[in-house]
Amino acid sequence: MRVFLALCCILGLQWPIASTACELTVAAASSLTLPFKRIVGDFKQLSGCQVALHFAASGVLVQQLSHGAPFDLIATADQLSMDTAIGAGLLDKNSRQDFIQNQLVMIGQPQRSPQSLAYWLAQPSSQIAIGNPASVPAGRYTQQALQQLGVWQQTATHMVKAANVRQVLDFVARGEVDAGFVYASDAFGQPVTVIAKFNTTQPIKYPVAASRQSKYMLQALQFIAYLQSAAAQQVLLDHGFTGNTPP
Repeated sequence: MRVFLALCCILGLQWPIASTACELTVAAASSLTLPFKRIVGDFKQLSGCQVALHFAASGVLVQQLSHGAPFDLIATADQLSMDTAIGAGLLDKNSRQDFIQNQLVMIGQPQRSPQSLAYWLAQPSSQIAIGNPASVPAGRYTQQALQQLGVWQQTATHMVKAANVRQVLDFVARGEVDAGFVYASDAFGQPVTVIAKFNTTQPIKYPVAASRQSKYMLQALQFIAYLQSAAAQQVLLDHGFTGNTPP
């Protein structure tokens, strides 16, 4: 299948690609919401496929697939969730591709100053929103980054757990918390300010893979190939993601 994906890219993805009616269900991490809506719209026009989108935290998507959710492919915001799904035999490991990267940032409200992680940790009643590390990749990346800095336990006393990064963004934008940790793409073009950028132990790469139970495997693989196209990559870059690099 890797040969097939490479061939799709080399041939420039000849369209239309769907000779029969198809209805793909694409499950994607919450941080992909805005760019995937546009990418799927373009893919539908080119391919003739109908595509339904489903967004949630990556860990939740894997749980839903394991309970029979009819996803044709999944794009997660971390490698661990993808490893879990492939290890459980839910996804075709040969279709797996990393297609884009992101960066962890801390955000706050533009009208509030000064702002920094140290500042908010020093305020006894401050609240910092973080995706639940148990199911949200951004939460796990946040935990890793703050553990590296030696402030994870201190941050935990200020923590407000969120179901996904989009909820963290909403909490901060509405002023319900003082700060939060999201991906750079989530903050891009939103009414929040980036307080700081954080390094993670591993690059934040987004993988995608097709479900082994998909009724539309050919089209699922073609969608995965389309994510590597210049057009799809530009949409992702336009939404604050960073370019994909070889492993």
